[in-house]
Amino acid sequence: MVRSRGGSLAAGLLVALLSLAAGAQEIVLDQPVRAGGLIFFPTVSDPNAYYYAPTKARLATGETGKPQFSFLRYVENVNEAGKERTEGEGGGIVHAVVQLGVTDDELRDAQSDLRRVAPGGVVKGPVVFRSGKFGLVSSFQEANGDLVKRVVGLGTAPVLDGGKAAISIQLTKEGSKILWQSFQTATPDVSFLFEMEMAGYRAPKRAVIEADLDRVYDHSAFQLGVATTYVQAEINQAFDDLYQKGTIKLTQVGEDEKLEALAQTAYSKLTELIFQPMSPQGIEQVANAAGGRKSALDRASELLEKRRDEVRKENAEIRKDNAAARGRASAARAAANRAESAARAGSAPGADAETAGLANKRATSMTAHADRFEAEAGPAPEEAGPPRAEKELPEFAAVVTYEMKRARQRGTYRVDLNKWTTDKLSLRFDQNVGDLRRFLSDPAIFRSVNLDDPLYKQREITASLVGVSADDFGSGLSFVSLQLLKKHQSGEETPQDVRIDREKFNSSGNNYKLVYGWKGDEDRKKWLDYQYRALWAFGTGDTVEEPWHEAEFNAIPLTPPFRKRSVQLEADKDVLAKGDVRSATVQVFSKVGSQERVVQVTLDTGKGELSKTLDFLTPSQATEYEYEIKYRLKGNRTLTTGRKKTDQDILYLDQLPEA
Repeated sequence: MVRSRGGSLAAGLLVALLSLAAGAQEIVLDQPVRAGGLIFFPTVSDPNAYYYAPTKARLATGETGKPQFSFLRYVENVNEAGKERTEGEGGGIVHAVVQLGVTDDELRDAQSDLRRVAPGGVVKGPVVFRSGKFGLVSSFQEANGDLVKRVVGLGTAPVLDGGKAAISIQLTKEGSKILWQSFQTATPDVSFLFEMEMAGYRAPKRAVIEADLDRVYDHSAFQLGVATTYVQAEINQAFDDLYQKGTIKLTQVGEDEKLEALAQTAYSKLTELIFQPMSPQGIEQVANAAGGRKSALDRASELLEKRRDEVRKENAEIRKDNAAARGRASAARAAANRAESAARAGSAPGADAETAGLANKRATSMTAHADRFEAEAGPAPEEAGPPRAEKELPEFAAVVTYEMKRARQRGTYRVDLNKWTTDKLSLRFDQNVGDLRRFLSDPAIFRSVNLDDPLYKQREITASLVGVSADDFGSGLSFVSLQLLKKHQSGEETPQDVRIDREKFNSSGNNYKLVYGWKGDEDRKKWLDYQYRALWAFGTGDTVEEPWHEAEFNAIPLTPPFRKRSVQLEADKDVLAKGDVRSATVQVFSKVGSQERVVQVTLDTGKGELSKTLDFLTPSQATEYEYEIKYRLKGNRTLTTGRKKTDQDILYLDQLPEA
């Protein structure tokens, strides 16, 4: 939390709210209110209760006052027979803890402004983000001297307790060079760009979304399937094409809904249904393995530059239109002034009849010209308002990357939006890293190493959890135990281990360091090799022990053997009312470890609950799960589907089983 003069108000609200589940806030995503520079969202149950989005960030500081930031760049000398090499191989690792929030003064101003914009509005606290993605962007000078924006890193932003996000990424050699040069300046062109995800509801809209899923999968953009990654902008471009071809349909009732907003809702739901977010790791950032495609980094950079070029062209047209409008308005004003002068001359005292007649004739002609100019120019400047504002150059494209789910969705996807519908919303904001030159000589923050230097007797391995947030430690995961083993060429072994629980996860900022040294390792290449494995322990007492992994990179991405899966529940009010259904309970059965876990959600149809999302843990490679739907009818009667198996991520609850 960013604090100023006491720092108690915003901090108190944040700490109080972070203990609640994000879903319990029941935020209305499509009714935001802007007040005092902040974005507020009302709730479904109380339209006067508002949560603000903490879309401001800064580098967090540790107990010593230093920023919780580190940048390690490394190089490995390469000697290839018959080839002249002027550079070795290498890269870098950036880790930072960023504090999300607003100052007390900003919050007070926003609260005051909210009462003006939404009388009766009460601030309940900050939005609790479910998860986040980030991009690391800097400027790169091309051979011709032009500066272009480059996305040099992509990754996850695990949410920590206390309103913080930990970001860790392995850079390519080029990305490492770009950042290192930028940090030498007082105003480094280095920014962390966030896309933080919040969950909530969409207000009822008189529209229906339909999509032929088989034809969606057949689109040329998705032919590579699960073998590759997709950038958000690429998915949206494909959906635009499918919408134009009629594969994705929006049926609107009435004229009160904005078609563009409905299309975005449709795209969001289809993306969630077909894809799952991922974090590019290691070699994926250098080159995507599927079909020689460019890496996610390169594609994100190209999309960013393409969008910036589009905005530049739009701004050029806006400037041209504004100049033309000013010219036409000036001509109309001059013509009107001349007509008025002529009219005054004709009616001046002492003017003879002939002079007056000529003056009036001339005035009539000039007035006609003035009318024509005004018609072309449009309203007078004081009536037309200010000129069209130019658009700001985007600092980044969508940084979220996806992979296609292994379970292929089938049939026709259909959702009636005329009800409170669960959905997600990504909020984008950025934070410049600031002037860090005073820390350039601090090896704890900036460090350069040559892995082939025999004097470098110690090797540091950095580990981080991928796709895990603080909330996961309270909803199934107990702790993770990481073991590292280095077998030296002398025959000696160096074991290292670290235990990661919720407290460790928050205090370390999801950044764990293990070290091994030099013990007779004359072969520098083999000295880089080591082994690691992880033990995942759950609150049920179950454990999942991974086998030993061989590695040589100095970064370990710890990916859990489970993942959080979301299933969308949809019900039709008329069908359930006809069947006398009062509520529907969905149970999902999953096994993480040896014991089966049951997660359930109930839709109270009497209160209008016709759409919800059910989250549960499932093994990472599992595509199917088991579920059961129990319907409670009038007269305390019940119907059940019994346990069924499916791989679909949407369950329709409007097909009642026979009694």
